[in-house]
Amino acid sequence: MMSSTDRVIFSIDAETIGLYGEPFAIGYTVTNFEGKELEHGYLSCPQKAAKGNDLNREWVQINVIPHLSSETTYGSPTALCEAIYQVWMRIKGEYKEVLAIADCLYPVEASLFSKMILINEQERQWKGPYPLHEVATALLIAGINREEYPPLSEELPEHHPVHDARYSSRLFLLAMNKTSK
Repeated sequence: MMSSTDRVIFSIDAETIGLYGEPFAIGYTVTNFEGKELEHGYLSCPQKAAKGNDLNREWVQINVIPHLSSETTYGSPTALCEAIYQVWMRIKGEYKEVLAIADCLYPVEASLFSKMILINEQERQWKGPYPLHEVATALLIAGINREEYPPLSEELPEHHPVHDARYSSRLFLLAMNKTSK
């Protein structure tokens, strides 16, 4: 029988300059199937280092930047992608089963994993999450209206990637529990 830490959910959320721009902030949580958060992390680079258009940059400045620390841990989006790849590989190695999830994974988180793999495609091409599960689709299948389950205090403010990853994890577990009955 698997223990509650053999099987986990890796929830990831990235903030990018628009839907198709480069990432500048990434949050993740690792949660067991009982909903207990085992770990979380936040990684970032200067948002000015991330490519994206001016209209999207303006939206990010208004809606995202106020919720983030001004301190960054990496110098560029490539260094940020490398760092989160190392986190992903460590977590895959620590647990027997890891379900990777993202809220509405295309295009942001799908592109993030693609960027992570393409840093060294030859070595990494089979090491990304497969499948990468989408919370929005799980909610649709389970017949759950997201608005009936607003974010909890530890999941706010929105547009902070750790908070968004927590919220996604809770909603995914809700959908899984509803559909498994």
